[in-house]
Amino acid sequence: MLALFFLFAFRSALCLKPSSALIGSRHSAILNFGRETNTWMPSRWAASGERVLFTFDIAWNADSTASILNCRPLQGLALGTSTKWNIQKDALYTIDGSTLRLKVKHDGFSVGDCDLDPGDLYLALPIFGSVLSSKPGIMTIIAYRLLIRKERRIVGIWQVSPLPTIN
Repeated sequence: MLALFFLFAFRSALCLKPSSALIGSRHSAILNFGRETNTWMPSRWAASGERVLFTFDIAWNADSTASILNCRPLQGLALGTSTKWNIQKDALYTIDGSTLRLKVKHDGFSVGDCDLDPGDLYLALPIFGSVLSSKPGIMTIIAYRLLIRKERRIVGIWQVSPLPTIN
């Protein structure tokens, strides 16, 4: 019984500390849009296999918001066509258990056969203590099937890497 108490206390400590450890830090994010296995997106969406990559910097704030800075196309069709992707500069984030969840509002984009309607983009990434995973997380949107059923659809993957601190 005592072991269970310590296990629960240790897990609770891990769940509470990550957000405070992120505050004030900055990361670079790469968002890789395209067809993913097991997505429920329509079959014509990103069917060509072409990927659309955007990058931006994230500054984590104390009030569970994240500031999005310098959104720009990284490579592929988005860069070749000078596609602009307007996103709201303030995003919301939460940490539940071992997952960081970031909600970003955007104006949508259309590049080749990869297009997103304006709305919310939900990003999820594993977090270990105070360290964000270097492995990819998933990006989803909420869509409705037959105007009734609300579901999450995978639209790509994303990764982060820490930015050096400027003194």
